[in-house]
Amino acid sequence: HFAELFQRYDLGSRDTITLRMRDLRFVAWLSPGNAAQVPMGSTQVSQELREALAAHPSAGVFTAVSPIDGLERTVAYREVEGWPFIVLAGLNNEKFFEPLAMQARMLSLTAACMWLLSCAAAFAIYRVGRRELGAVRALEAQSRRTQILLRVAGDGIHIIDRQGHLVEMSDSFAQMHRSQREALLGRHVSNWDVNQDAAAINAWLGRIRDGDRQRVEVQHRLADGHVIDVDLHWHAVDIDGQLLV
Repeated sequence: HFAELFQRYDLGSRDTITLRMRDLRFVAWLSPGNAAQVPMGSTQVSQELREALAAHPSAGVFTAVSPIDGLERTVAYREVEGWPFIVLAGLNNEKFFEPLAMQARMLSLTAACMWLLSCAAAFAIYRVGRRELGAVRALEAQSRRTQILLRVAGDGIHIIDRQGHLVEMSDSFAQMHRSQREALLGRHVSNWDVNQDAAAINAWLGRIRDGDRQRVEVQHRLADGHVIDVDLHWHAVDIDGQLLV
């Protein structure tokens, strides 16, 4: 069952998707091109994973050499809500991150989201400059792989288009709103922004340009009606003629 479930992800050579119980007992994994065998119930894990779980039990990121096959990976992990499982998504640093580092020095917020989530869900990378767009285009070709980590990001990352509609998000954004991805995708920002209606938001979107960025304090209305304060960092970027925030 889990082998079929993991097959939906476009993993590179020596990338991994691993499922463990919350006490770290091994359940299942998928790692293309990897002949290593892991005994069911094994608790052989890196010290870095144990330290990361001790500091952040529900979700986090770490880099470590795997005791199973000796490869260094950057791994994002997250508890599976409603189940006694932890899912870990690991990218082989040698095959993936070194080429990215050569392609661009700085990434835009959109690229940072993808790279951050490829590196894992807790790095806050805010970079400026026109060179970021080249990195965005390079990352688009690998978007399926990076989307594995987008889903387990710890931050409430969300991307909207010029019309103010939500086009992508981390699971944490949906959870922050006490809602589901399916219920939020395609909705207008005004559905949760307490202080701005649709007309005001559309007028603002009509004024922003590629490269604009800002940090603002806003209020979001959750699905259950509660209102929370949000520290919002946004960055506008043009990708192939489409402006995204």
